[in-house]
Amino acid sequence: MKILHFRPDVPVGKKVETINPQKIPLPSDFNITKTHYSSLAPGVWAGNHKHSRVEVFVSYYQLLFVWLDKNGKEHKEVMGKTKDGLIKVFVVESQTPHLIVNKSKQPATYLELCDGKLDNVVKLEMIN
Repeated sequence: MKILHFRPDVPVGKKVETINPQKIPLPSDFNITKTHYSSLAPGVWAGNHKHSRVEVFVSYYQLLFVWLDKNGKEHKEVMGKTKDGLIKVFVVESQTPHLIVNKSKQPATYLELCDGKLDNVVKLEMIN
């Protein structure tokens, strides 16, 4: 599991930030084969599993990202932007247990980039 960062594009004179997918930092051997843009309702989680493909997650929203390291230790990190305005990029390596939780009272979206088909899925109970 790695957390990378990048700065969103802000056109001169504009107050709109954009995520340019070509500027999202990716592992050198990562080949995007699928892209998903998903919405989580308030109180809903996604994932709660592990599998063989590598995934990359990006969001402007403060979704809670939870994963287990190789020793089974739980880690939590809030997605979204840093205090410096950088966007966090969550790189989930193969067989890393993970899930995303929307703890807010509003729907929230995230971008998911995948390097292969979803196979060898093991459902977990990191959260019920």
